[in-house]
Amino acid sequence: MGAPAADGNYPIPKVKKVSYPLFLITFLAGIILSFVAVGILWPTPPRQPRKWKTTEPPIETIEDIEKFNAQQQAQANEQAEKMMADFSLAAIAVSGIGLLLMFVAGILGLIFIYRAWCCIQPRGARTTLGKAAASRQTS
Repeated sequence: MGAPAADGNYPIPKVKKVSYPLFLITFLAGIILSFVAVGILWPTPPRQPRKWKTTEPPIETIEDIEKFNAQQQAQANEQAEKMMADFSLAAIAVSGIGLLLMFVAGILGLIFIYRAWCCIQPRGARTTLGKAAASRQTS
């Protein structure tokens, strides 16, 4: 950097601008998508299976009725399992996108801190950002 001017002011270094709104938007979008993924998998009260138009079961004995009801319940359970598998896949995809956005926001935040550090050290730092962080951890 340069030496202080005659009036005691130091020259401010040229640093690229940082898009703080981009950081904020990516971070908040990542948080929101993570909550959406949790909401997708949130347990819901069981729904009544749809009443499909079926032919009447041959009612001859109580065992026939029980078999028919068991078949209907098995079909409803199979449909529910397929739906939950679809919900699980959607939740994983939404959560992955949310985590990716939060990772990008973390990188943008580190860039923001690095460029701010360059701005507050007009004459050049006596220590680096890494040394300052390391000395902070040891004390």
